Amino acid sequence: MSSNSVLGIVMQPLIVVVIALVVACFIGYYSESSVMDNYEYTLLNEKIKSTGMEIDQERTNLKDATNLLNDDFTELYEALTEEDTETITSEMEWVCKGAHLGGYVITNLNGSVISSSFDDFEQDELRSVIQSTLANGKQNGCGDFIADNICEYASTVIKDNDDNDLAIGILVGPIANNPSSMMRSKEMYDIDMFVFAGEKCLNTTMEGVNPATIIPDQAAVDSCYIKHTVWMGKSEILGSKEYVAYMPFVDHSGVTKGMMMIIVNKTLHDTVINIIVIFLVSAFIGVMLLFVVLYMRIKRRLSDTIKNLVGEVSVIATGDLTQQIATPKYGEEIITLANMIKEMQNKIRDVIEPVVDASDSIVGSIQQLTSASNNMSNSANRQAASLEEISSSMEEMGANIQQNTDNSIQTNKLAEEINGMVDEMGAATNNSYEAIRNIANDVAAINELVMQTNILALNASVEAARAGEQGKGFAVVAKEVGRLADQTHDTADGINETATSSISEAENAYNHVTELLPKIATVVNLIKEITAASVEQNAGVNQVNSAIMDLNRVTQENAAGAEQIAASAQELQRMLHDVTTAIKVFKV
Repeated sequence: MSSNSVLGIVMQPLIVVVIALVVACFIGYYSESSVMDNYEYTLLNEKIKSTGMEIDQERTNLKDATNLLNDDFTELYEALTEEDTETITSEMEWVCKGAHLGGYVITNLNGSVISSSFDDFEQDELRSVIQSTLANGKQNGCGDFIADNICEYASTVIKDNDDNDLAIGILVGPIANNPSSMMRSKEMYDIDMFVFAGEKCLNTTMEGVNPATIIPDQAAVDSCYIKHTVWMGKSEILGSKEYVAYMPFVDHSGVTKGMMMIIVNKTLHDTVINIIVIFLVSAFIGVMLLFVVLYMRIKRRLSDTIKNLVGEVSVIATGDLTQQIATPKYGEEIITLANMIKEMQNKIRDVIEPVVDASDSIVGSIQQLTSASNNMSNSANRQAASLEEISSSMEEMGANIQQNTDNSIQTNKLAEEINGMVDEMGAATNNSYEAIRNIANDVAAINELVMQTNILALNASVEAARAGEQGKGFAVVAKEVGRLADQTHDTADGINETATSSISEAENAYNHVTELLPKIATVVNLIKEITAASVEQNAGVNQVNSAIMDLNRVTQENAAGAEQIAASAQELQRMLHDVTTAIKVFKV
């Protein structure tokens, strides 16, 4: 890092100060940790010794008090002999008050409680204390025979003046987890105390703390309950690391009944914190002084240089590329920046000059492009409009052809039906002709019969005339038969005339139908050909219409493209005008 660089000018003094601060913080941290550890452990040792001395003093007081029970205590002996519990209670309360004890227990030699200042006992523990007392005569230790309490006690076999065993007396010192006793120790030694039975915290001097939430350190538990020794170290109490000491309560048999944890309230932390604060304030003042020095140095070496460079660049910013950039004297980065600005100025000049020269010709080309694109757009729009009209006409023509095709198909169907009906009519006419001819033949036969009847009637008349009167009736019948034969002949002649006339009409009708059939067939064939041509013409018109629609779509797309090209050309012309206007700002 060069000292002439901006980073060097700014950072070198700052780096020196930062390194010094880091070194000082490390030294202060490790020094503070070392000093605090030594001080805390020393202070804890002193507190433990003081607490131990107090416990020893309590044991001494207990021993002295138990001596009173065997020092010519006639009133107590008499009360024990007479089992006067009221007197026993009165005398023992006087002993406890005089020796500042926490209470007493008087049992008979079998272990039954005669009088006591306590209500509840751990019977197994009390029995163990009694047995040990009977075995040794006297006993000192720490016990938990009083339910949920840890205490120092002294016990003795009470003997009368004749050295006869009367009872067992157990004097109890201050209860270790008694609040008043614990607060007296806290005020005397300036410590906080926690009393445990096993791993259960029975009581604490810390205000607002639930003892059930206090969990002892496992290493301390092992040290106190297994090794029966004091443990000191850092332990997490209520979420923070504290210097603590655990002291076991050991009974006469060497078994730990409980333990006491001690936290020293007043340490060197306040002093160390004050030192750290002073150190940090001094460091802050030093850093501020450093920044003042840096400010002056930067102002002297860099500010003027940067101001000059800013002035030169501001001239270039106005578009004057003829401005000459001076090379600064300080700051490698600023010198590099000035050289890069020079190079940028030359590059801009090299770019602007040909752009200015080419802008005019580009403007003319874009104008031509704009005009051509506008013309193409107009032509495409007109072509699209014409195609739309053609498409509309083709659609209308297609609709008419489709209608003609439909009519031709229906006409073809009707012609085929008419052709069939004419064929049937020809057949019917022929049948009628044959029937009329048969009628005429039958009428001729009737005329022949009538003629024969007349002949027979004439013959009958002749024969009747020959018969005379006898043949008159037969003559009348023959005459009537003749008359009927004449009427029949007249009727047959009428029928014959009608049949003859009908045969002529039937022949004419049959001839006309015969002549009409080929013509109708020709018309049907022509209609079929017209129908087929109409279908083909309709298909062709549909194809032409589809092609026109495709052409119309392509034409519209071309028209849209032409309009887009025209709009792009206009936008390009506007942008080129803006670029040209912007370029004209530069002076080259």
